Amino acid sequence: MRNRAFDIRLPAVGIAGFRHSGASDLVCAERETSSPTVAVPGRRAERTARMRGLSARAVAVLRWVFLVAPCRLYLAGEASGGRVPMRFLVGMFAFAGAAGGAGALGAAVTQGSVEDAFFDGAMVGLAAVAVWAIYAVLVLGVLWVMGLGPDEVVSGAGRRRSGRHVGSPEMPGWRRRGHDPLVPVSLIAVFAVLGVVFAGVSLWTWHAEEPFRGDMATAHAEVLAWDDGWLGLGDRELVVRFVDAGTAVTARVRAEDVVEEAVFAPGGHLTVEYPPDAPHQARPAGTAETRAEDVGLALWAAGVSSLLALVSALGRLIGRRGPQPGGAPAAAT
Repeated sequence: MRNRAFDIRLPAVGIAGFRHSGASDLVCAERETSSPTVAVPGRRAERTARMRGLSARAVAVLRWVFLVAPCRLYLAGEASGGRVPMRFLVGMFAFAGAAGGAGALGAAVTQGSVEDAFFDGAMVGLAAVAVWAIYAVLVLGVLWVMGLGPDEVVSGAGRRRSGRHVGSPEMPGWRRRGHDPLVPVSLIAVFAVLGVVFAGVSLWTWHAEEPFRGDMATAHAEVLAWDDGWLGLGDRELVVRFVDAGTAVTARVRAEDVVEEAVFAPGGHLTVEYPPDAPHQARPAGTAETRAEDVGLALWAAGVSSLLALVSALGRLIGRRGPQPGGAPAAAT
């Protein structure tokens, strides 16, 4: 019976295939004619996938430079006992050298000064690394506020953790959000000490300028010699001689007070200023303006440091009064 049924089905299948052969031929012909139009979306999808891959690689590179690298630098510093990692210094000078080499190559192509181009390029490279270092400090500050440890950023655990995370168990010294204060006492103390130091420098400079606040006399002095101090370890002074009211006066002026770009060699001449009643206190002309700028800069630095200390203290106070994830106030440490 099975053989008969099988024999009966074969003609049926053959007849059905014969009946639909014309329609199948038409479908195959239609597929052949429409195949070029179907391949176009495939090329677009392939191109889109390639662009997405390139975009993902670019994002990964930018993430490493601007997020992972600062965290790695911090971890390397922690591993070396708080010292600046040697590879950072090597990388800084290598980047500066590469930038200088690029500048020198461009100068050689354009027939410019290779030495000047190399120096300018190296300075630009050093400045770029310095700006990145400042940015890295800001990134670490943001991570501190967030309670996200640098080790989590490097390992990628920060992407997978929940919002109730309270800190990295591998970094006990890092802030745990909701448990530790937002601002440590050491940061407040650093800003406060800086404010006091800058204020002291400003006050001392202002007091030292008191003999030079009145009308000053000027004279054309001759440089007799240089004096670099004991074993050449001190600040360079210029031994000068000038005439005041018909009397030859010999005085010492600090080389760093010379306003001109180059310090005069022995035998050269420069203009000095001094109080009329104290010619031995002579100093290079223009020093009063320089001292006034120093006083203003020190006052500005003292004000900024004091403001940062105040803001840090307020941040610590707010952080202490903030609630923990469990509802209890944060403990002060």
